[in-house]
Amino acid sequence: MNHRTFILFVSMMLLTLVLYQKAQGQQDVRIKRRQFKIDHKEGFSSAWKHRRKGDRAYDKGYGHYQVALSHFKKAHDYNPQNAALNYKMGVCYFKQNQLNQAIKFFNRALSQDEQVAIDVYYLLGRAYHLNYAFDQAIENYQRCLEPDILEELEHKRKTINAYVRQCSNGQKLVKNPVRVNINNLGPAVNSKYPDYGPVFVRGGELMYFTSRRKHEDNDERWLGDNRFYSDIYRAVQVDGAWKNTHLIDEEIFSPHNDAVVEATQDPLRIYVYRGQKDEGDIYYYEKDGDRWRGPKNFSRMINTNAKESAMCFSKDGNTLYFVSTFEARSFGKKDIFMSRRDEDGDWGRPINLGGMVNSSLNEEGVFVNSTGDKLYFSSEGHNSMGGYDLFVAERDVDGNWQEPKNLGYPINTPFDDLLFRKVEGTANKAYYSSVHDENVGAKDIYEIIFLGEKRDLHYTPIREPLAWKARPQKEMLYQVPQKLAIDTTLYVTGKIIDSLAREGIQAKIQVIDNQKNKVIATHLSDTNGHYMLQLPEQKKYGIEITAQGYLFYAHDLDLNQAPVKNDTLRRNFSLDKVEVGTKMVLENIYFETNSSKLKPSSYPELKRVVKLMQSNPGMKLEISGHTDDVGSYLANKKLSRARAKSVVEYLAEQGVDRARLTYKGYSFTQPIATNDTPEGRQKNRRVEFKVLEK
Repeated sequence: MNHRTFILFVSMMLLTLVLYQKAQGQQDVRIKRRQFKIDHKEGFSSAWKHRRKGDRAYDKGYGHYQVALSHFKKAHDYNPQNAALNYKMGVCYFKQNQLNQAIKFFNRALSQDEQVAIDVYYLLGRAYHLNYAFDQAIENYQRCLEPDILEELEHKRKTINAYVRQCSNGQKLVKNPVRVNINNLGPAVNSKYPDYGPVFVRGGELMYFTSRRKHEDNDERWLGDNRFYSDIYRAVQVDGAWKNTHLIDEEIFSPHNDAVVEATQDPLRIYVYRGQKDEGDIYYYEKDGDRWRGPKNFSRMINTNAKESAMCFSKDGNTLYFVSTFEARSFGKKDIFMSRRDEDGDWGRPINLGGMVNSSLNEEGVFVNSTGDKLYFSSEGHNSMGGYDLFVAERDVDGNWQEPKNLGYPINTPFDDLLFRKVEGTANKAYYSSVHDENVGAKDIYEIIFLGEKRDLHYTPIREPLAWKARPQKEMLYQVPQKLAIDTTLYVTGKIIDSLAREGIQAKIQVIDNQKNKVIATHLSDTNGHYMLQLPEQKKYGIEITAQGYLFYAHDLDLNQAPVKNDTLRRNFSLDKVEVGTKMVLENIYFETNSSKLKPSSYPELKRVVKLMQSNPGMKLEISGHTDDVGSYLANKKLSRARAKSVVEYLAEQGVDRARLTYKGYSFTQPIATNDTPEGRQKNRRVEFKVLEK
């Protein structure tokens, strides 16, 4: 290689690296020496060496973030206040799905420099989104759409708007979970690398799946995403447990990305996606004795110069559903197509399933049930809560596919939920690939058990003789009937739950009689969150709920129109966990007109903040003031800042360490409601706090 060729090769490699980083949403943020070094503090030389080693690993991308993080942590020990370092640590945690840590370090970076990186709000939004913190995600996504950032992120406008819609969908889906059990297949199948795409033969006893795990013949990374190449594995189910997982026979192994997409029993075939030709085509191997024969091109009618990435046969094998990027017939980027086999065994011209099934975004991973009337697939469109969600479309009596329905939470997550498969003869069981808290690796294979509709309990009453037919005993004493006082006692029962995990938590509940300004009921829920309150009458109360590690809940409890059955009504409450970046509006903060002077009526709400700080000694808060859009930006900026400062001064007077509090005024730049109505403007005039550290 001559000198010129060598220079060209190096230049191309550097360009590839830069393009790869940009494709990953990763900015080239430098940790500058003069900003990192702290005068008169020892340890700079060692910390700077770790910074350099960390940057070298960081620039390599996937597979190297853990190494980068180990060096960044040592640099962070020297200077924890460097915005660029905190940003890069946030990226490392984010790329490894350690979302709470990513949120923590992105927020630290922003608190030190709001312009640390153009994409910091985007990545923070993604971290909140994937962590089910949909409100905070929307806030950061919307920040990306403001003119000063959007100019640099214009190429992501459509994506960001799609994420905002997905967060809105997620808020609705999480509130109405479906009745399922979701079980990780465990380390017998799943590795610390991505595992996905199960297909089954032998009645579900033999499973083929795809994995991007490292092994002795696969220690190189694909340049497309810097992960190891994908290969096909098999596992056998014995007495309900998956065992004997190993790489498929060497006849099928190749140095390319291979993924199994379908399997048939008779003849025993596996259908494989390979990405080395065109954009990716489907081939098949057939078992001949002890050997696999192939690969053979599946069909020239199906495989095009576009990407064909998933497929499924109908039960009789004469109808094929598959996914392709063939733009000439495409509603979106990747669509689902159908083809039928003719009498000669040839596949006919593919038909796009149309806009009822295919969205303007990507579809992937198609599966049809044994009766052919339900089509399961994944989509980034429709009402997905993030990434690909699983949907089912049903066929009507005329043979037309109806509007797809989201399979719901917790089956679907903000991550990619893909490659759904049912096994013949197991109506209530299915398998798919997803990311949940109990993940073994980057993506795992899960079993879904559908529990069906919840059944109401029916009680058989004991039959007693009617009162007016029973003969009283003469020796009994009778009392002359008297007018009784009306009993207005009301029982309120329900559950206190974590707003994200949707699990019960133990909490303290206090009910206040607003007219008497007096606590009339105090209760501690059980460890599962269940509680029962006895109240004197059905009217409007105040309620306060506190739990260790959670933000307080303080609102009015209006029972006047609440549905009561047998003197009892049910009301659930959710608490937000104390997490970095969490925001809370302080509902009852009042100031003198056009002034920053607090009214005494604000003190009860602020004392709750004091208690919160006392129970969380490591917590740091940003107190922020907000206004409506009446008046100039600068005037409102000054007023909102002054009001936030007044709140901080009051908290400090109550014993909160001043170092744990900061304040900002945002004028009218962060509305939470419309400014076109008096009610909306009133909501926008507010004080809120944001958790900076916990």
